[in-house]
Amino acid sequence: MFVYGCTKEEAEKMVRKASKTLSKNMLKYGTYNKGKTMEEAIGKIKAQKLRKHMSQIRKGVTWEQQHGKVISDKRKMKAGIEVKSRFDNVEWVNKYKQISRGLWKNKETRKRMTDGIRKYFEENIIGKTFEEIHGKEKSEAILEKMKIIGKERTKQWVGKTIEEIFGTKQGNLIRQKLKKEWKLNKDKRVRNILKGLLKRPTSFEQRFIDLCIKHQLTYKYVGDGELIIGGKNPDFVNTNGMKILVETYHYYPARKSYETERPKCFTPFGFDTLFLKDEDLFCKDWENHCLNKIKDIENKWIKEHTKTEA
Repeated sequence: MFVYGCTKEEAEKMVRKASKTLSKNMLKYGTYNKGKTMEEAIGKIKAQKLRKHMSQIRKGVTWEQQHGKVISDKRKMKAGIEVKSRFDNVEWVNKYKQISRGLWKNKETRKRMTDGIRKYFEENIIGKTFEEIHGKEKSEAILEKMKIIGKERTKQWVGKTIEEIFGTKQGNLIRQKLKKEWKLNKDKRVRNILKGLLKRPTSFEQRFIDLCIKHQLTYKYVGDGELIIGGKNPDFVNTNGMKILVETYHYYPARKSYETERPKCFTPFGFDTLFLKDEDLFCKDWENHCLNKIKDIENKWIKEHTKTEA
């Protein structure tokens, strides 16, 4: 270090003296301003300028880049403990809720917040994978943590109602909202559920598909959620102008009412339904047996509609 008109020793003494006085002043003003906001300590205008300046300096810079890994880890840990202790304090939580509600009531603040969140998601989140957002190592750790949290929550929530989980007031609101959304987009939701959860076609459906290909039957497979009628997804539909549906299923005692209840969803829309269970599809002469059943329902449909037209 070089100071004009001083030797090296004299310059070092001056620096040591200046650092001592600076540290004394910092301690003095630190204790004087303890517990005060920046606005209370230096005034509103100066505080705004200083905050703006600090945000510009720190923009795009991580704690590790600013202070090094050791100090940044300590600060992160300290900040995490402070936040946790604050949220354990009921008075602080209630105060925080009141402040946030007050901010949200302001239209300008609400618009600024929503616009900022939307912009951030559009630029950094939407259309990207976890690996692209966080990197490979971090994304794997996050996904593992989410799995653990998910398992713990399912254990806690099993056998409980929405009201028991979220409280009576919040539970009722969630239930009403879900019912409303379901009514508005029932067909779309059923289609999405079927696509996501069911492995299609089943062995029964595949057997009927093979029959259609072999004998050139005019039936199309729609059991993957392609067609929704009355909130239900049939397996096959006639493509030759006749409103006939085919349902294939495995029979067991609990499904006794399946053939009587299922058509109630389809008949209001003018559809006749043919049911083919395992007895029909896996008997000895199953092909001829199924073809006869198809001919019977087609002839029945033609007779009924020729009568109505006449």
